[in-house]
Amino acid sequence: ENGRLYIGDLDGTIYCLAAADGKEIWKQQLEGEVYAGPTIIGHDVLFTCEAGTLSCRNTADGAERWKFHIEAPLRCTPTISGGRVALAGCDSRLHLIDVAGGKEVDTVAIDAPTGSTPAMSKDQVFFGTEGGTFYAIDIAAGGAKKPAVAWTYRDPQRNQPVRAAAAVNEQVVVYGSQSK
Repeated sequence: ENGRLYIGDLDGTIYCLAAADGKEIWKQQLEGEVYAGPTIIGHDVLFTCEAGTLSCRNTADGAERWKFHIEAPLRCTPTISGGRVALAGCDSRLHLIDVAGGKEVDTVAIDAPTGSTPAMSKDQVFFGTEGGTFYAIDIAAGGAKKPAVAWTYRDPQRNQPVRAAAAVNEQVVVYGSQSK
């Protein structure tokens, strides 16, 4: 964004670098290791870390705008759609966070921990777990409808963890797993 690159490292340090020459513009410290890429939205950049924190930072100077925390590691890249962040956590839950204020909107129980980055399309989230289940979760915004599991898939023979991010368009969702 605007000639800037945002990265995090295993020391829990996040950086903003000039894309042209790699010079440091700012750096900030998080509570734990950063295993996933950040997500930029407007003038904010979101990072997850091993300490279970989703941190929203100003892109200009790295100042923290808000922070969301779970009691387990967060290893996925934050996925944003319709003003909501989807986080699949190592606490065996899908968390839906309001991107404007950092408050949890809803949560859905899943069968196992995960560090997989969710894919979002319209009102569905797609991701897999360490338990080998791939999920499609309906997350319609507002109203009386609560987020719920639309469908799941498990490889009937190999049943290995799903660690890769999914990709989705209007017709298909694709993912990789340890099941070959």
